[in-house]
Amino acid sequence: MILDGSKVSDKIAVIKAMIEKADVFLIGGVMAYTFYKALGIPTGASRVEADRVHLAKELLALAKEKGVKFLLPVDDFETEELKTGAQSRRTPLHSLGQRIADGWQGVGGVECKNHNWRRGFGDSG
Repeated sequence: MILDGSKVSDKIAVIKAMIEKADVFLIGGVMAYTFYKALGIPTGASRVEADRVHLAKELLALAKEKGVKFLLPVDDFETEELKTGAQSRRTPLHSLGQRIADGWQGVGGVECKNHNWRRGFGDSG
């Protein structure tokens, strides 16, 4: 199942309902930053649903428990501000050591190819 968008809160019911049926979840778009935060990966000034981080942790744990792969983009595109001409750059491979810089915000994964996705950083499947 592929989910994209800006809010985890809009997708929680879908994820919970489909966790019994899906083999793999690919999470993209701005909502991925809430999952990065749940995994302890710094997200800079990216849009994160702070009040939903605990739910993202629960969903990652549920996926692991059920043997469902939960994939997030491993690379990103970040900018200092959302406006034409703003400085921007590619952020390769999200991890605790490689992340969106402080003051910068992620604006979405660069590529959606299979090799640019990783199992929820906790190897949840």
